[in-house]
Amino acid sequence: ELNILQAENLNAPYFGLPPPGRSSMCASAIPTSGDGQVVSLEEVRENLHLEFLRVSALLNASRPINKLPVEIFVSIIACVQALAREADQRPEWLRTLRVCRRWFAIFASTPQLWRFLFVNTSTNLLRVGLVRSKASTVTVICRRPEQIYAVLRLIQPHIHRIRRLELVVNDGHAESVAALMTERMLELEAFDASIARLLLRRVIDFSPERLPKLTSLSLSSFSIGPSPILRQLRTLHLHRFVTISSVSDSLSTLIHILEECIHVVDLHLSNVQWDTRLVCPRPTQYTGPALSQLRFF
Repeated sequence: ELNILQAENLNAPYFGLPPPGRSSMCASAIPTSGDGQVVSLEEVRENLHLEFLRVSALLNASRPINKLPVEIFVSIIACVQALAREADQRPEWLRTLRVCRRWFAIFASTPQLWRFLFVNTSTNLLRVGLVRSKASTVTVICRRPEQIYAVLRLIQPHIHRIRRLELVVNDGHAESVAALMTERMLELEAFDASIARLLLRRVIDFSPERLPKLTSLSLSSFSIGPSPILRQLRTLHLHRFVTISSVSDSLSTLIHILEECIHVVDLHLSNVQWDTRLVCPRPTQYTGPALSQLRFF
């Protein structure tokens, strides 16, 4: 049976099947082994089954879709993956690996098809995808807090090529996530982190030197203060925002944060907490581009 997570000896046209011998088992009226001994029916059935699979592989190679150049076939599969992501059915494309051995062989040897890694109840896809994507940049999404420690451990050797990272964590994981963001992640363009069960808020330190390509930031229950990183953002989403010191400082801090967002065109603020008795500080003149999306509630 073809294991979708293993890829060994996948050479055309049999893609993992052993090559046929000199003669077919069907050619002999009385099946015997090399020394003249009559072989068991189980062995006969196994050999006949292998011949059937070989013939099926050759027939499969003649199908029109399998005559397409590999580059065109890969483009089609990439579209299938994109449609699955849009429908929020990210792991569903794995079913296409079971269509035939040729498809599986192409998948296993094409790094660009393993660049979007979604962690569900298992980390198998992440584990295999990090290997098969080779040096390509990858997107890693984990919305299951129970898998966070395993995910952080697996991506640690690959943080230099993570392009997008989305994590849903419990409060106990916040320190680990904050520690991860102190690493140099030179390809990271988008970061999304939220705490599922809120007990306390944790500040994450973002540095332009460590994150030179970061342009999209979404935080829920994590805090951020005025930072140079804000000047390179195009998207900023803050949910359940409050400073660590006190609620009374939140409005002033938020104003200073917004003053730094000179390139943000997509701004989303929700559940922002501050003391309503405070007088809003007068902001400086805003010189950034006009917002194309602004949501505040």
